[in-house]
Amino acid sequence: MANSQVSTADKKQSQNQKTIDKRFKEGRGSGAGLTYKPYLTVGDISSKGRSHRLPSATVGRVHHLLSDLELHIFYQLDWHPNVKDIREQFPIPLSESRSLSEQMGIAHPSYNGCDQVVTTDFIVDIERNCKTSFINYQYSAPAFPVDRLFNLVLSMG
Repeated sequence: MANSQVSTADKKQSQNQKTIDKRFKEGRGSGAGLTYKPYLTVGDISSKGRSHRLPSATVGRVHHLLSDLELHIFYQLDWHPNVKDIREQFPIPLSESRSLSEQMGIAHPSYNGCDQVVTTDFIVDIERNCKTSFINYQYSAPAFPVDRLFNLVLSMG
């Protein structure tokens, strides 16, 4: 779709450099535990789907979840005894997302010539061999039960 044909919802989700700089200046995508601020919040995204804001028993702050799938994964993570921190909507450094796009042979997301910040759904600190797991779930992935996905992630540690 050409930029002149971008829908209103897509325009709201697209970021110009001023918006990107403002979010990082506000501390979005930084901190840990109670001090973490997600790069994207439910108010930043226009969607036909559902989004959720809810408190965490593990972390003690409100989390911003952009889909029902993220909500279901969050419930699994929030009550697991090995999970110590959950950071949602975490920004991937631009140099890394550009490199990944190049390696995959796909264009990096861009809007009006401005490379977009790509986020991962969750970064989770799991107390298991002192490792941090990066988790990104997509509906487009083959159907796989949520409990098996979570067990798979934990077994990677």
